[in-house]
Amino acid sequence: MKRRTGANYLFCTMLAASMLLAACGAKGDVGSEPDAVTAAGNEQASTEQQPAPTQEQQAEEPQPDAANAGKEAPQDAVEEAKTPVTVYFTDEEQTGLSERTRELAFPANDSKSKVEAAFQALQQDGDNGEVSLWKHAELLSVKVDGTTVTLDIHLPDEARFGAPGEALAIESLTKTLFQFDDVDAIDILIDGEKADSLMGHEMLDHPIVKP
Repeated sequence: MKRRTGANYLFCTMLAASMLLAACGAKGDVGSEPDAVTAAGNEQASTEQQPAPTQEQQAEEPQPDAANAGKEAPQDAVEEAKTPVTVYFTDEEQTGLSERTRELAFPANDSKSKVEAAFQALQQDGDNGEVSLWKHAELLSVKVDGTTVTLDIHLPDEARFGAPGEALAIESLTKTLFQFDDVDAIDILIDGEKADSLMGHEMLDHPIVKP
């Protein structure tokens, strides 16, 4: 009888201990849930507390797609218009001048670019056998002062002619440039110097004035 009583007592003690441990574990799990709920509530409250941006703030924010809309073209992007210009050539025997019309492109109201374009046209042979008198000449620089144009030119040996060819070269250059209303005088320099003659035959005025 005593052994049974002792066994019952031990069984009751173990059962009570198990129930106590289970109760403590359940209490710990229940206690952790409010923390998760609290964190979620705080996150939601933080989101709700952030004010929506006002219309002024939205207007100040840059819009990537509209940032470049309506911008004007750069000031240095100047349109070039084609202008018909009469250019003068000679024949293979250098017996006289012949004229051809070329379409030259240069910015409007830019006298320097216009003179450069005209000189480049003088350096090209014509389409019908016309010969350029300035093909081998090198244009070093162009300076425009009012209505006076100064050309600095280098003439290698292949760009030089006898007296008839030299006279025709000067005439072709002056006739081509004097057709412009804003060119009244042309000063031709040879390698930066005011030479007495272009190629050693004809006298060279400084400047040559439009007749």
